[in-house]
Amino acid sequence: MTIFEELQNAALPVISADESGAISMGAMTPEQENLYNDILLSYFNPTEWTKVQEVRANDTDFKTEYQNRIDRLTQIATVAKPDPFTQADIGAMFDALQDMARNQRAMMKRIK
Repeated sequence: MTIFEELQNAALPVISADESGAISMGAMTPEQENLYNDILLSYFNPTEWTKVQEVRANDTDFKTEYQNRIDRLTQIATVAKPDPFTQADIGAMFDALQDMARNQRAMMKRIK
């Protein structure tokens, strides 16, 4: 498929496009510009496009993990302190601490 066909199939306002990269486009919305840039990168530099997709997937995973940690902290913070404090309560508290330690370690690895 040619670059012209790729842009047309994406419903972008392509005026002309050739395989050398000479492309003329009509007015585009910011979303269309993003799609246009993605198509150009995937067409002309597939290796770099693969890297971009990996980064985007990692960003999505990171956001999901981040929200899971916020949810877990909220859960821990809103649990009422039991009275009397039993052995089962100590076990639950220890489980929560281990969970948060695992989460923090995973977060630090991602940041690294």
